[in-house]
Amino acid sequence: MARRARTEHTQIISQPAYPGGDWMAHWLAHSTSTYSDKSGKAYHAVWRRFLEALAARGVTPLTATARDLSAFFDSQSLAATALRYARLIDRVYQHGLEWAFISINPMSELRASLVQVEERAKVTPLVAPDTLSVVARLPPARTLKDRRDHCIVTIALAAGLRLAEIRALRLTDLVETPKGLEVRPRTGALRTRDLALEPWLAAQVKQWLIERAASGVAGPLVFPGKDGGLLPANTLYRRVRRLLEAIGQDSGLGHFGIGILRTTYAKQLSITETPEVTQQRLGHRRLASTRRLLDGLADSPPDKIREH
Repeated sequence: MARRARTEHTQIISQPAYPGGDWMAHWLAHSTSTYSDKSGKAYHAVWRRFLEALAARGVTPLTATARDLSAFFDSQSLAATALRYARLIDRVYQHGLEWAFISINPMSELRASLVQVEERAKVTPLVAPDTLSVVARLPPARTLKDRRDHCIVTIALAAGLRLAEIRALRLTDLVETPKGLEVRPRTGALRTRDLALEPWLAAQVKQWLIERAASGVAGPLVFPGKDGGLLPANTLYRRVRRLLEAIGQDSGLGHFGIGILRTTYAKQLSITETPEVTQQRLGHRRLASTRRLLDGLADSPPDKIREH
């Protein structure tokens, strides 16, 4: 990812005594939850963007009003991104109140509007009797890349993997056991997840591994890019979205990103399993994360995914 250009506002917020410059670090250091280094870097990057946006308006986190914060959230291209940023910034401000280095949280005035955004941002899972019925409707796979994409959709539906987990999935994370083939993603989840695949799903994955090996693709990844390294996230997202749009243009759904496969998996789990089991299989650190994901699922419309 290219570095963001330094601006005069970058210089302003980089001053050692800049108000709020160390708030994110303080929150992370004293949080009751444990965050990975990757998450910590991402949160720091969001906070710096927030500080720069405030500096551009001539205010600091100490003097910012709800209107200043709202302007920052409105500048985000996606409502889901704005919502994530708002939750994070609210936590940092609340932390400041608890530690008494601030006396007002301007986010408190925005909470009602956040609830409205959350209600509008509900995600509708795919509707189908089972995973097989979705995979069976995918367009014919004519190339090696097509067959890779089919396998990605299959494993995402069958194991509820995140995009990052799919990209980082290694051959050694596919383990043959007496019960069958298991997927064991290890990308910062709370614990190792041993996710058993149904026999026909396992057969699809094994067939992809045979074709992958026959093509001469090197490297340890199950779904490598051209050079054997990580498949670019935007490439994976675009190709999977194209597949899903091909089978669901008449379903009435407005979003066909790879995340819908994980939410579909979560919805199916929630019907048959306890919240604790659902949390473990989704790899959430906190049960609250699982409940928030499930609460964010909209009621599914009638199944209109086109037959092929």
